[in-house]
Amino acid sequence: MFALFGIAILIFALGMIGLSVGLIVRGRSIRGHCGGTPVFGPDGRPLTCSHCNCDDEHKAGH
Repeated sequence: MFALFGIAILIFALGMIGLSVGLIVRGRSIRGHCGGTPVFGPDGRPLTCSHCNCDDEHKAGH
């Protein structure tokens, strides 16, 4: 029983580590979405729909 619980925790931890490494490697910050809790960018401005450059990045092919 404890072995199964340990394996489940290990799998969950590996998944979280994998997601974290992927986020770090891509160099992107975690952003909010329209209607969500505001997230602030490195310049201190909130990343809202009016300040979002997601469409520009997609058009540029990034």
